[in-house]
Amino acid sequence: MSAVKLGKLIKNFASETPSHYYIISDNEQGQNSCNAAISFLMEAWINDLLNVIFICNNEHNRSTSLFTFNPYIDRAPNPWKKVSTNPAINNHPWTLFTQSYETSEATCNSLFFDKTKDLGGYLMKLVTIKFTPYSMFDLVGSRVTNLIGFDGIVNQILWTKLNATNIIYSREGLNFSYASRNLIPFMFNKSADILLVSQFMKPNLPMIEYTHPTRFTAVTIMSRKKGYMTPFEKLLLFIPLYIMVLFLITSILTFVGVTYILKDPYSTNHFEAFRVYLSQSLPRLPVSNAGRLLFGSVLIIFLILNGVLQGNFAKVLVVQQEHENVDTVKDINDLGYTVIGTPYVTHLLEEYGVKRTKMLQSHLNCSGLSENITLAAEEWHLRTLFTRNCYIPKNHIKNMYLVYYMRRQWALCRKVNRLILMIFEGGIFEYWYLRLSRKSKMRESSTKYRPLVFEDLNFAFYILLGGLSCSTMVFLIEIVVAKIKQQMRSSNN
Repeated sequence: MSAVKLGKLIKNFASETPSHYYIISDNEQGQNSCNAAISFLMEAWINDLLNVIFICNNEHNRSTSLFTFNPYIDRAPNPWKKVSTNPAINNHPWTLFTQSYETSEATCNSLFFDKTKDLGGYLMKLVTIKFTPYSMFDLVGSRVTNLIGFDGIVNQILWTKLNATNIIYSREGLNFSYASRNLIPFMFNKSADILLVSQFMKPNLPMIEYTHPTRFTAVTIMSRKKGYMTPFEKLLLFIPLYIMVLFLITSILTFVGVTYILKDPYSTNHFEAFRVYLSQSLPRLPVSNAGRLLFGSVLIIFLILNGVLQGNFAKVLVVQQEHENVDTVKDINDLGYTVIGTPYVTHLLEEYGVKRTKMLQSHLNCSGLSENITLAAEEWHLRTLFTRNCYIPKNHIKNMYLVYYMRRQWALCRKVNRLILMIFEGGIFEYWYLRLSRKSKMRESSTKYRPLVFEDLNFAFYILLGGLSCSTMVFLIEIVVAKIKQQMRSSNN
């Protein structure tokens, strides 16, 4: 079997499991099979197999020999012996090793040694995209410089630990909405090994391997605030209508009970019922003991409630109160909102019952949202776009995990995943999020108190003017009616 045939065989059977262990033997070469070791092992490495042993018959000492390689550095544990060093992928030195096959413990322990402890400055090719606060950088041509943010920290730790160099590529103006669609093909053709930008763990991505989750996050929405209520709107809402009706009914029943049932000469003016309801002064009080007991009990309750309502009314005047904003999927549908997001996010929201969705075509922040549009994305990304006019609900739509995408055939998949797990367990991710949360803490807008100003009482003067106008009209009508009655009496006399 030739090395070319081996390459085809690897692509058909071993591409899904590059981290497994492989032993290659070629019996077609007869006594000269060891001469083909370098070609077979080089072909295995080109096809992303790292843990490979080539076993052959050595024609010089008529024994069985083992061959392996280290594509990163020219070192291997005993009893491996260096044979040659050759340029391979990215012109990085590729070293061939051999040892005689012996049934000893040393041979067994060294067969498949860890070749990823030190990568010897091996060049890693990565792709990323701008996605605040995770990935932020400068772009020179197609190369990324000054990578900062969450992904920048991971990038620095990974390749420092592995002693590797890296080149990170991106595209000018590449839209994050289609990052997976635009960047994953780089891994298919081996132009990149890892997509170093935090992504949602999406199911059923072909030829993609996920790292250990780096963060528990969520899909949420952001919309423009509907604004604050005017003093008159707060006046109408500070006490529920059913409480006002209950007070009125209690006042009327009290007046009827004292005046007509208990026969107390309390008042013959039916407006007295509204005096009790409005907590106004009364011209007279009940005379009988039963009337005083009933009226006094109701009056005490009304005095207590009046004190509570006055305190609540004062709070309503000086506290800014917002109109209800979009919090749930039901609110989105009921208020006629359209949700804009990436293809994956919009498809996810449609599964949750959102009726109107639209694909995000370009970068969008809160100032670009219209009144009937809401933006759906990863929680912390939306927080970086947050302004005073934005609203993000406390309850998320769906909890998700953030991961990195790796090329499934990549020889370093297992090693990189193990290091990311160590970083996760070490608490570096949580430390970064705590720092980020302090820097981008949202402005609290629930209970902001301020001094009472004249503008807060404008509506009261409007009510006063309306009442005086009505009183004046009633007064004029009474004068006219009185004169008419007086003239009628004079004519009758």
